[in-house]
Amino acid sequence: MLPKYRVLHKNQFKFEKLVSYCQLQTRLTVSNSKHQNVIFKQFIINPNKHQQTETTDQFGNVNAQFTIDYAIKSLVLTTIHTVVTQSFSPLNMQQSVDLNQYNAKDLIEQNSELSHYFKDSQFIQYNETIKQYAQQSFKPNKPILESCIELNTRIYNDFKFDPTISNVNSTAIDCFENQGGVCQDFSHLAIACLRSVGLIAKYISGYVDTKVDSQINYVPSKDVSHAWFALFEPIHGWIEFDPTNNCLATDRYIRLAFGNDYEDVCPLQGEVNTQGGHSLKVSVDVERLN
Repeated sequence: MLPKYRVLHKNQFKFEKLVSYCQLQTRLTVSNSKHQNVIFKQFIINPNKHQQTETTDQFGNVNAQFTIDYAIKSLVLTTIHTVVTQSFSPLNMQQSVDLNQYNAKDLIEQNSELSHYFKDSQFIQYNETIKQYAQQSFKPNKPILESCIELNTRIYNDFKFDPTISNVNSTAIDCFENQGGVCQDFSHLAIACLRSVGLIAKYISGYVDTKVDSQINYVPSKDVSHAWFALFEPIHGWIEFDPTNNCLATDRYIRLAFGNDYEDVCPLQGEVNTQGGHSLKVSVDVERLN
């Protein structure tokens, strides 16, 4: 039986003073993909008197834009999804190309969409020291999947999970220099390593079931949004890795958005016209239904 999950994601804003105008863009809608099928979705905005449109970006993410043009003191965005995830076939890490056989330019010529995931960005920039770190795992004649598994484990062992030394604006270089961070940072660092040695990689945001197996010490220990990355391998396609938990993504993972880095998957962006401060409470619940 394929796993079926219910995901409840709630963002609750409280404003110190009245907000006269609010225009936001969200990436909070789970979509069908190779490894999952969405059988129910609902997006609730409270207050509900608003103008809303939806578009799909270059990465295939659903962007919902909405405007509230009357005074409010609170705003609650709630998404509810029911998702069936797909089982993963076992991978033979030896059956992949090596660095000598991997040509990103040729792959991009064959599939132009791959170009989105092979360039510097706000959070991920080329760095010679990071390249040297990556090269410890990626040898010229070594299968790249085997090398990526090794890199994934090294990041898990070498960098400390510590939210106090990271923030939403931290870069891959910050993570490397601080020797720690959170899932966003470890994913940025892994992608920076892969691109530095000529490989195509993308950033993934979503959710992971942390309750299913108490024998595995997943981080985070409670339900929150999560981040991991994928390497494009010419034989197998996209293969997903989670450096925060030192594993490959499985049917416990639910994908929300894809991008070059966090900027492309940021769940909330926009403009709020207020003279006071605000607070934001985020809650996520991932429940397996079968």
